[in-house]
This record gives sequence, structure tokens and C-alpha cells, in this order.
Amino acid sequence: MAESARNGSAAWRGREGPGAAVDPPPWPARLTGPFVAPLLGIAFGLLCGRLFGLIERYSVNVLFWDQWDLFDPIFEHASAWELFRFRFGPHRQGIAFPLTRSLMDATGWNTRAEAFMIGALVALAAALALRLRRRLFGPLTAMDVAIPLLILTPAQYGIFVHIPNASHGAAPLLLLVALCCACTLPRRAPRCAALVVLNFLLVHTGFGIFAGLITPVLLVSECVDASRDGGARAALWPASCVALSLASLGFFFVGYSFDPAVDDFAFPSPQAALYPSYVALMLANVLGVKGTDLLPTLVGFAALAAVLFTAVVHGLGLFVRRGEARRRSAAIATLAAFGLLFCTGTAVGRITLGLRAAQSTRYVPLIVPAFLALYLHLQTLRSLRRRLLLSCLAAVAMAAATFPMRADEARFMAILAYDKQRWVDAYLETGSVRLADARARRRIYPNPPEVTHLEEKLDTLRRQRLNLFANRPPPPEEPQPHEAPTEPMEGAD
Repeated sequence: MAESARNGSAAWRGREGPGAAVDPPPWPARLTGPFVAPLLGIAFGLLCGRLFGLIERYSVNVLFWDQWDLFDPIFEHASAWELFRFRFGPHRQGIAFPLTRSLMDATGWNTRAEAFMIGALVALAAALALRLRRRLFGPLTAMDVAIPLLILTPAQYGIFVHIPNASHGAAPLLLLVALCCACTLPRRAPRCAALVVLNFLLVHTGFGIFAGLITPVLLVSECVDASRDGGARAALWPASCVALSLASLGFFFVGYSFDPAVDDFAFPSPQAALYPSYVALMLANVLGVKGTDLLPTLVGFAALAAVLFTAVVHGLGLFVRRGEARRRSAAIATLAAFGLLFCTGTAVGRITLGLRAAQSTRYVPLIVPAFLALYLHLQTLRSLRRRLLLSCLAAVAMAAATFPMRADEARFMAILAYDKQRWVDAYLETGSVRLADARARRRIYPNPPEVTHLEEKLDTLRRQRLNLFANRPPPPEEPQPHEAPTEPMEGAD
């Protein structure tokens, strides 16, 4: 299979046009030696240790802000299917939400455990991305440390210590990398089947919804490739999978009502001219370039141009390349297109919050695929010297973006964790949401308790000794009413 793919790639080399990405020459043995696996393993372990250390230090066991509404179906004992289909904001919660409920049941609704689960999903995505790199281009090199540096970045701290929600970023990232790994399967039938299944999960899980616009294109390219090899009959199965992928996207909208989660949302926005700048600042944030002034904007536009180029080159490659080269293009185009679609959708939905909102930490895991696509594109370069230089630069850039952590972000995490814990202590002492808000100088929920069911939910958690009440003694039972004792009758003895 590999030999036929190489022959097919060589046969198409002259037909793909100038600059087409064909089989790159292998790395020299000195760059892929036995030292690489231990080096990457140590780096991966250290990066995971730092990420889980942040979670251990700054996560607090209390539902916070949007979580009080997000957990409504869990409070109401919804079924796994209802959790899977639950819409919160513009997206559904998907496969990660039943997993979250199972974890909550097992840990007494410990939101610290949820934060660690999200960290584990991100770490698994990083490991799978290394696996993807190896499947696409062969043995790993020391420069591939750029991949765990990119994916395990502390710039995404908000998904762990602010408002944890596995469905928002971590689970879609993992599923997307798994979808790209499915693109590398050598046999067409299982490859198409895997794409359909993973697409269904992605469409329903957080902002994985954008994969619903990409997977049908991947499967159409499978139809084109199959018809070249075996005619119309060979394209029947991929064509059926195209229909299934479109059905998955259509099923998402059954019973769906759009909620932009922004009060003054409008499309097009009066600030539509700022859409490109918003996208650029989102990309610059992953590179550690903060702010909204000239430098972050220029860096972001440079990254945007590179990602667009990568998406176009490999998007076209889906239909002109064959064999291994086409499967490489499928994975790279998927990552680049997803990053662009997410950034564009976020700009459309959030531009009214201002450009500063573009650098929200919770967006980072969903922008990471765009930069992973850029790194994988570098591995397609025919010039070994250029590939080595740019791969080294990518690793250095990721290290610079990751180390050291910005002092203002570390300070914010510390203050947030302190305020959450102070709120918990105050509420356990007073039993009053208002007093706890005042003492902590931070509200645990955005709306006043008299217009919500917050007090009822806290009472439920207290009765069942869950979440912040998990380690508290049970409340004393209310005495049962009984009749007053009567005076004994004279002579009763």
C-alpha cells in the first residue's frame, strides 16, 4: 500500500502544479535517532506536570458563573441522550457532557475533578497529535516538541480554573485530532466510516460544529479519488458517507434555537470592518503576543496569511493529489480550515464585546489546530535545510510563547482562586449568597438570587452533600411534630 501510494504520488508530481506538496525526503538518521523518544517523553511529562500543577493550585471545588445554568439538566437527572443534545449558548454539549455527569456522580460533584478531566483530554489530544505527525511523515524528531508546547500551553488556563466545561474546547480539540488521524487510515471504507462517526460526535460537541462544514468536503474528495480508481461503483460508499455527514449536520438543527449568548448580537455587525482584526488578535494570542495595539495585530495578520495559504494549498490538494500525499492534505486542510472557521465564527458572534475579548483564554484550544496545521505543512517542504530551519523556529516560537507564564495571568488565576475559596468559606459560615458575594467581593453567579433558582440549587447540594458541601457534616434533621405530653392522671400509679 505504501509503495503504491508513493508511486501514485510520483505519477501526479508533474500534474499538481508548482509548489505542490509531494512526498518530502526523509529526515537524516541523526535527527530521528533513539534519543528522540526519551526527549519528547520528558518534555511531554514536564508540560503535563506544569498544566496539572496549575489546576491543582488554582481550581476550587465550587460551581461558578455559567456552570450553575450549564448543570441544569444534571440537577434535573436528564438522560445521557438529553445531555448529549443539550444546547447551552450557540452549541450543544455532546459526548463530553454525559462523561462530565458520570464524573460528577463519582466524585460528589467535585469541579476540581472536572478541571483535571479537562486537562487529561488536552494531554490526550497532544499525544494523539504526536501520533498524527508520525503517521503522516514518519519518525519523530526533536523539533516535534513544538506540538506538545503548542497544545499544552498555559495560555488556555481559563478552561481549567475559570469556568470548566469539557464540551467547549478540550473535547472538540481531541475529537478533531482524532478525525485527522482517521484521514490517515490506508483503506477507504473504514476511513470514510470513521470520518462519519467522528463528524457526528464533533458536530454535537461544543464548537466542533464547524467540522460539519469540513467533513462533507473530505468525503466528496474521497468520491473523486474513488471514481478515478474504480469508476462510479467505487464511489458509492464514499457518496453514502457524504449523505450521512450532511444528515449529521441537519440533525444538529432539529429542535435547535439559536442563542448567540451576546445581548446586542447582529449580523452583519455595525463593527463588521473589525472582523479581520479580531481574527488576527485571536491568532496572536496563541503566540503569546498580547494586547490590541500594532504589534499583536501585525503578528496576527501574518499568522492569518500563513494559515489561509496552508488551507488553500491543502484544500486543493484534496482533489489533485493521490495516495499518501492526498491523505496528508486531508489532515492538514482539516486543521487549518477548522481554525479559520472557528476564528471567523467567534469574530462574528463576539465583535460587540470589543477587540480585547478576542484574546480570551478559553478560545485557545480551538485556535491551536490552525497552528498545528502550519507546523505539519512545514513537514511537507522538499528542501531539507528549509524544513529543518523552519521547524526549529516553530519549536523556539512555541517555547517562547509558553515560557514564562505572563505575570498578569498568574496573578489573575491566584486572585480568582482566592475569591472563589473566600466565597465558599463565607457561604458555609453564613448561608447567605448576598453576604458571601459581599465578603468575597466577587459574585458566584451573574444574576441576583431572587430572580434565579440559585438558592434552591444550593439547598439541593447541601441536602445531598455535594460540591462545596461534600466534606461538611450532614445538617441536623428537622424534629418531627408531636403531641404535647399530658399530665398523668391521679392514682395512675
